[in-house]
Amino acid sequence: MKKLLFIIGIVLLLLVSSVNAENETLSLELEEDRFLEGFPIKGKLTVNFDDKVSSIGELVIGENVWNISDVLLLNSVTFETETGLLTAVNSSVSKELNFKEEGDKYLSVQLLRYATINSVEMEILGEEYDSQYPMNVTMDIGNDGSTDWYYFGSFVEFVDDFYNSTDLDDSLEGIAILTGSDSYFCELIDIPETKSLEISAEYTKLTDVGNMNMVVFSSPTGDPTNPGGRFGGGDFCDLPEESGSCVVEFDYPVQGNYLFCMYNDQSEDEETHLYELPIDTTAPTTTSFVCPLSITGFCTSNTNANFDIKVKVGNYDKEMKESVVFETWETFFGSVVEAFRFYIGGTDYFQGICEPPAGEETCVVPIKVSSDTKGNVTLSDLSIDHNPDDQDLQLIEIYFYDLAIPADVISEIEDQRLVLGESVELDLSLFNLTLPIGSHTLIVQFLGEEVNASLEVLSVEDYYTPADLIDDVQSKYTSFLTDGDENRVILMLGLDNDISLAKEKVDGYEVQVGFVSDSEMLMNVESAIGDLPWEVTFSNKYSDIQIVEPGDISPYIGGNEVYFQQDDVTVTESREIVTLTTYNGDSEKYNYITKSVRMNKAIDNLEVYIVGDSYETDLLPTSVAENVGKYVVGSVSSGEVKSYYYLTADGDLSDYKTIITHVEEEEEEEEVVEEVVEEKNYSELVYWILGMIVFLGGLIAFIYYMFFNSRVKIKNPIVDKKEDSDISEFVSSSRKKGISDQVIKKVLMSKGWSKAKIDAELKR
Repeated sequence: MKKLLFIIGIVLLLLVSSVNAENETLSLELEEDRFLEGFPIKGKLTVNFDDKVSSIGELVIGENVWNISDVLLLNSVTFETETGLLTAVNSSVSKELNFKEEGDKYLSVQLLRYATINSVEMEILGEEYDSQYPMNVTMDIGNDGSTDWYYFGSFVEFVDDFYNSTDLDDSLEGIAILTGSDSYFCELIDIPETKSLEISAEYTKLTDVGNMNMVVFSSPTGDPTNPGGRFGGGDFCDLPEESGSCVVEFDYPVQGNYLFCMYNDQSEDEETHLYELPIDTTAPTTTSFVCPLSITGFCTSNTNANFDIKVKVGNYDKEMKESVVFETWETFFGSVVEAFRFYIGGTDYFQGICEPPAGEETCVVPIKVSSDTKGNVTLSDLSIDHNPDDQDLQLIEIYFYDLAIPADVISEIEDQRLVLGESVELDLSLFNLTLPIGSHTLIVQFLGEEVNASLEVLSVEDYYTPADLIDDVQSKYTSFLTDGDENRVILMLGLDNDISLAKEKVDGYEVQVGFVSDSEMLMNVESAIGDLPWEVTFSNKYSDIQIVEPGDISPYIGGNEVYFQQDDVTVTESREIVTLTTYNGDSEKYNYITKSVRMNKAIDNLEVYIVGDSYETDLLPTSVAENVGKYVVGSVSSGEVKSYYYLTADGDLSDYKTIITHVEEEEEEEEVVEEVVEEKNYSELVYWILGMIVFLGGLIAFIYYMFFNSRVKIKNPIVDKKEDSDISEFVSSSRKKGISDQVIKKVLMSKGWSKAKIDAELKR
């Protein structure tokens, strides 16, 4: 019985150990436990993910710290990120924002999701910092890029320059007569941000009756002739009895397109001439309107005349020197309330932007405060009148909080959601981790887990025996001279001959092992390999599908016809960083670019062009022009792939384009074109025969016509009719059969069409 229990215990222990091994976050496997001084530690680090992870989560390898996102990029591992959740910390009834220079500061408030926001109030105070008050202070509730609150200081004066409609000039050639009091006479003017306007108008009063006024409407669409084309009407001022100006003060800043309308509010009848209005009739206009007094009525465009209405805007000192009235500097009435509603959802905005953590109902609402200068801004006494959407929820106390803005989180790796689990193998050699001579314990830490491995770093004399070094040279150099990416890089750098000679020399030393001292032999081998590459490593691979724009087609290659031929292939392009490290530890980096051309159809006479500058390649192209090289390929089948490789010191994928061209055999194409023409003519002949049967009603007339006239009617109908629809149909049909524009043009010209008409049709 005790033996049985012992066996069961051992089995359970093994099972538990197995599970723990599978659930380890990290595992480290070194390539060997002895490494050569000055060379990277090699091995495999496996990271197991079972949940999303911060993109700036730290992976510690020895004394080096890496962000996990940089680690994945280094190892050419693809991943997707999503925005992390905002966090509110350090609650307070007030927050002082110290701007030591122009910029943005962030704080936040917490609200229940879907709560009904009724009003928002707070105190805002501007103070000096380093002898400077904050200027142009703005607030963006929700940090969505829209300004919801903007303080631009105290009014100083009206600017000297006038703003008027774009169609008004100073030549007032005409006179309009104003009678009655049932219309607004308006100009659409685009104004900069302001709260004060001085509005001027030209007119002459003709009687004792009448009172001229100015009213301002907003026109968000810039077209008051349509529904929703104008709003407002509560901002107005009384103009002088003769030409002059009046001032309108807005409760909130205004900016953009506004209708400035003068109108008379006194009249005894609708016929008496009350005012003369000078008008500009030099040209048609789209900025002048006549509008009914009712805000629901549509304006009509006054297409032939502009009214002489001009505007001066207020100039402000921009400085926040004291406590300001919060409500009066909203960008529009209720803009701050609307911004909070938009973020938390509920009233009018359904889902909103807020995404609380799972199981929670509280939104962290970010607030961005900006200043154009240094200075201090203090926010205090926050009051938000709100009601929870769910009556069972308790209202939370309203405070200001600091805002912790998290980094993005990695949610997927290699298209696998991390919550479902994913393992990633990392190549340690890519970290270029070197250690001094001696014994070491390499420690790796990530997500609170730790793994380690023991290793020893040795000098060349202690690491290699002559036989070991010779074996390594033979193995590495054989690999460099064998087909593959390493070999391709060696060839493009022109090092293949030097490596072959060095390998031959080292091969000759092999028979001397044991007859020459180890130190002398090591020196001889090291001298033979000199500064030649000892390691060739690839990292940071990036791939994409090449997109060719018309401007990428060099005139030395062709024109529009070549651009459309690019659809005949799919070019996959990739770039890797290739690092060449010498035996002495020196290294050089290059961009290794691959262009793989996959044929979407069978192609004859294929030519491939590379457009770019300063590159090495394994297959030298024929130079066509500066920065343009050509490969003559010939016939290829559908699905066939041709790959081209380039090595550059500093170029990237966008610096190189692969362009293909192909020319069809003209004689064969002309035969196909003639077949298309004959098929088209034959079809029309059948319809003609049927028509003759119907109209002439006799077999004799049909036979007569076929006997004497068939050769005439078989002519190309394009030439006979000269109709645009026919040439369009012919070009379209020919292209569908794969006939080149060059041959189509030749056939059409032979049938009598003009070169201009053909060129115009081919460009469609």
